[in-house]
Amino acid sequence: MNSTWSILQFLQKHRIQKKQKLYKLAFGVAFDWTIAIYIAFFAFFLLFIAYDELKNMESLFISYGERIDQWFPLVVIGLIGKMLALSFQHPQIVITSAEWKLTSLPFSMKKIWRIFYVAEWAKRACFYLVMFLFISVIFPFDRELLFTWFLTLFVASSLLILPQWHLFQLAGRQKMQWYLFIVFMMIIWRFVSLILDDTIWLVIVVGCLLFVNLFLWMKRFQQVDWMKVIDANDVRVWRMFFIEKMSDVEIESTQRQGIFSQIFRTEKDRQPFPYKNERVVFRRIWKRTLLKAKGQLLQLIGSIVLVLFILGSLGQWEFGLAISLTMFMFTKIIGSYFYEGLHEKMIHSLPWRIQMIKRSFLDWTIRLAVIYCILLLVAFIVLQTTSIFMFIQFILYISSLYYLLQLTINEHIYRFHHKWWKKPWQQNLIVIGIYIVMACSIALPLFSLFFVIVLGIMLQYKKEWNKFLKSIS
Repeated sequence: MNSTWSILQFLQKHRIQKKQKLYKLAFGVAFDWTIAIYIAFFAFFLLFIAYDELKNMESLFISYGERIDQWFPLVVIGLIGKMLALSFQHPQIVITSAEWKLTSLPFSMKKIWRIFYVAEWAKRACFYLVMFLFISVIFPFDRELLFTWFLTLFVASSLLILPQWHLFQLAGRQKMQWYLFIVFMMIIWRFVSLILDDTIWLVIVVGCLLFVNLFLWMKRFQQVDWMKVIDANDVRVWRMFFIEKMSDVEIESTQRQGIFSQIFRTEKDRQPFPYKNERVVFRRIWKRTLLKAKGQLLQLIGSIVLVLFILGSLGQWEFGLAISLTMFMFTKIIGSYFYEGLHEKMIHSLPWRIQMIKRSFLDWTIRLAVIYCILLLVAFIVLQTTSIFMFIQFILYISSLYYLLQLTINEHIYRFHHKWWKKPWQQNLIVIGIYIVMACSIALPLFSLFFVIVLGIMLQYKKEWNKFLKSIS
């Protein structure tokens, strides 16, 4: 173990030295001594200004400190959500190609893994200790309360290392099944936190995490895809934002390990196109179109999360506005991808059946809509008082999302076939009415009844749409 520790220290030392040389070279190109001195001078004064402003806000921080306990369960649940999101991209235990090459020498990978596992615990301990000291000095919070918070966060985040390692090894669909199961458990824990005392709730959650860790410890080396682990960690270690921007060279993974790649990718993707099954062919073409735009789709999901939780935390009117805005963003961006996909050369090279093209696109759109609905449900549970009427509202929101997607896609098909087609004013009025009702439905729950009326009016356009399909078939 001592020899393994020594060689790992040697590798880490030379890795840091190499990064220092790269940063020194990049900073030497970007800044000269004059600019660096001015930046340091202004940064020094900004720190004093920030410290003075924090002192003026002391009474505000004291009032927050008195109410901080009610956010404690949400922070722990947020750590679990963070683990789920990161499990798509990296395994948390940083074993790179340099450590992997040691296995060709008399070094055991199990020993290397254990050292890095202990190192992750040590990193978290140092991080939370530094944060505790910094916040206790700068902010006027109760130190006993802060210590309890950071100790709990340290234990919870450390117990999530092994689950993230295990989730990273799973295949895409299997991972999504576990993902949905854990999200369901998070929702249950949220309900339980409203009933039980925080201390009892915390003991239950930590006990569950300990049980999961004991179970996964016995399986930590089973079905491990070491090449996938090494590829992800190499990218994580050597992806340096400032260096990439200065050199205009991005370090990318050789394997597709993003969220969308793992959700959409199947074993059938490498097989030839099944031309006898028209719907499957169009589905694979749409999959390729959406994977090209996965960066923009991730930005869309990130924007939805920010709008829902930032606006939603301000009040009921703001939360209703957030739902309306995010649904507008989602439907319009998905509709734009459909319109751009209609110009794909491969779609034009196949027999043109617009109904099949639309249906195959909706197969993938429903998957993205499920992600949006999960985010909306989590925002509801976190930010609103749970009740039966809340779930009725949620079902009405899902129905509205479905019909808005249908309407947006149909509009693009009309526009694709008729260049000078204009949307009827009645249709514009209905869509605006849906968004207004949606924005008012949280503060004024009775407004949700108008969803039924508006959605009923929208059904009449289905007959007109069917006539149009027959005319172009």
